[in-house]
Amino acid sequence: MDSEAITNIGNGFACGLTNYNHNYGLTSRKWEQTVNDRLAALFTENRCSAEREVRYSHSRQKCDLLIDVPLIGKLWLEVKPAWKTWFSSSGRMQSNSLPIYKSYLFGNTAKGLSRTHSFAQDFEKLQILTAEYGRYAGHLLIGFDSEDNPMISDILAVANKLNLSSEGWQMLGPETWADKNCQKCRFHVWFFCKRLRA
Repeated sequence: MDSEAITNIGNGFACGLTNYNHNYGLTSRKWEQTVNDRLAALFTENRCSAEREVRYSHSRQKCDLLIDVPLIGKLWLEVKPAWKTWFSSSGRMQSNSLPIYKSYLFGNTAKGLSRTHSFAQDFEKLQILTAEYGRYAGHLLIGFDSEDNPMISDILAVANKLNLSSEGWQMLGPETWADKNCQKCRFHVWFFCKRLRA
């Protein structure tokens, strides 16, 4: 997705993953929607069925993607960005303050600000699923940082705080690469997966 986002955002910079929504002429507020729509399309192109914004049973909350993989089964997938440092459309590096950044990871467990749709709180939604609803629960985390302001230890801290390993979650990643607009900025992708039980 990063390599396909080549729309010029000014100053000779391609939009890339950071400004992925600009590849479709959308504003920055549509980043998550654009990324999730594209993920659904990619799964569909690869012979899976993919639904967006599927409601959890007995809840008003919705899951980003419900993917039905042939011969494997249904995967309930939440997708979340984590913005620590990134190269913006203004042509410079930007960073979230530490309290804001951590609140999007830890949610209500973070000191200072709290959220209702954090990385940690996504796992609370996924934990209510059983084998009645599908085969796997998954979480795709897309992180933005820089060499001088790394985030990998932050993600490990969240995983440890939530006891993901003891809860049956497997962590794959991170897959890391540099932002083509700024070599100091980096993208990371983690995938967390859990087999659903009865």
